[in-house]
Amino acid sequence: MKIGFFTDSYRPYTSGVVRSIETFTNELHRLGHQVYIFAPQYKDCEKEPGVFRYASVPSPTNQDFSLPIPISLKARPLVKKLGLDIIHVHSPFLMGRLGARLARLERIP
Repeated sequence: MKIGFFTDSYRPYTSGVVRSIETFTNELHRLGHQVYIFAPQYKDCEKEPGVFRYASVPSPTNQDFSLPIPISLKARPLVKKLGLDIIHVHSPFLMGRLGARLARLERIP
């Protein structure tokens, strides 16, 4: 299966959510699935295969955390191009709302 994870936090930021995404991704890869991660852009983060970054701004309360700006004309075409079978949102906010909206529009569970 092709699975899309939409998250408000990802590497290099460290949190339980990030660790959970890493664990899910590793296990799903081990089982033969393809995983794509839609996450905020962080200063000085390296490109990773299968990780799509969205413009973001530093959080006013935690400069280590970036708040994604989940507005992109490329998101829907990218989801179509990847042929996602499942969209999983790891947050009810920002990127999670984008993932939920794309899932509804594309009729992806």
